[in-house]
Amino acid sequence: MRLAILGAGNIGVAIAEGLVAAGTLPADAIVLTRCRVELLEPLQKRGYRVAANNREAVRGSETVLVAVEPQQIDGVLREIASDLKPKSHILMGSLYRKSGSE
Repeated sequence: MRLAILGAGNIGVAIAEGLVAAGTLPADAIVLTRCRVELLEPLQKRGYRVAANNREAVRGSETVLVAVEPQQIDGVLREIASDLKPKSHILMGSLYRKSGSE
């Protein structure tokens, strides 16, 4: 299985690291994206794949996890809609909202 995690912030990275630690997937089967892609360099050095954009990540994956804030979901889904293939992709979401203190 190849997994794309769109929105590899705290939650997306925690999911990726948990899957690798549990032996479910190797790091090189997971492609990560986020707005500030330079923040993913340490993960890339540990074997995770990093895509320049969400569409690229979706095209190279079978399962797509959207891990973004609720106000971002519509834009992300519109962005990747033409690349999602209902007969071959599994789409999941992990939405979260930052608290007022963050």
